[in-house]
Amino acid sequence: MRLDISKDRMMLRAITPEVGEAKEELDLTYQGEDFSIAFNPDYMLDFLKNEDSKEICLELTDSLSPGLLRPVSEEKYIYVIMPMKL
Repeated sequence: MRLDISKDRMMLRAITPEVGEAKEELDLTYQGEDFSIAFNPDYMLDFLKNEDSKEICLELTDSLSPGLLRPVSEEKYIYVIMPMKL
């Protein structure tokens, strides 16, 4: 899963050779330079399947550093996800 992040927008892209391609554009609050990062979608889904919050926070530094996922409403835990090379 590839994330293309720019001011106030994030484009999610998933490509599976056997199935096809999916794209989704999301609004977000972001400050910084535009960049792209990729994650294994299974690891991202592990977090999302087990989280009930309607809003989550994805903290990213750059395209090579781990990302942090956590619910916005609580800070009981964080979920660390490692990026893949593009």
